[in-house]
Amino acid sequence: MFNPQKFSLPEKILPPKKRGCDRSSSSTSALPQEFKIGESSRKTNLERHKEQIKEILNHLDELSLNRIENIEDNIEGLGK
Repeated sequence: MFNPQKFSLPEKILPPKKRGCDRSSSSTSALPQEFKIGESSRKTNLERHKEQIKEILNHLDELSLNRIENIEDNIEGLGK
């Protein structure tokens, strides 16, 4: 039986190493962001957050006012 732990590829055919921000959220479809070694992770996180805000705003623009009011009513009902 094949054991993937014993299988390795020579370094020369592997892609250059990058670090990834491995946080992911099940509520978003955004993929984890990658940054090169030495790049500011704070800047990368800020860029990722800005992109998430844009996606949320775009999504809200696509919803009808009735749908938004219905969602608000559902959320308010959860607190009771």
